[in-house]
Amino acid sequence: MFRLFDGPDTDAAKTVAARGGRALHVRRLSGRPVGFLFDQDADRLLETAAYLKAPGIVSQLGELEQHLHLEGSPLRSAVKIAGLVEAARDGG
Repeated sequence: MFRLFDGPDTDAAKTVAARGGRALHVRRLSGRPVGFLFDQDADRLLETAAYLKAPGIVSQLGELEQHLHLEGSPLRSAVKIAGLVEAARDGG
């Protein structure tokens, strides 16, 4: 469903999204985990927000860096999905 990235730099996640993929970037802000789901397909991004039951905080809609903000339960669900995708890719 989407690739998982972590750390302070969002460039790799943005590159995946710019190439038509979806990328979840997770980092800590003020000690709390926060996720940014980058996707250039606005409809798909909004559908994912609904699927994850996220409050739908979409930033920069219609721009190259459009993304969905995720915290709490929606973020945990997204990380779990991304982890399953990564495990499948690695043959696990």
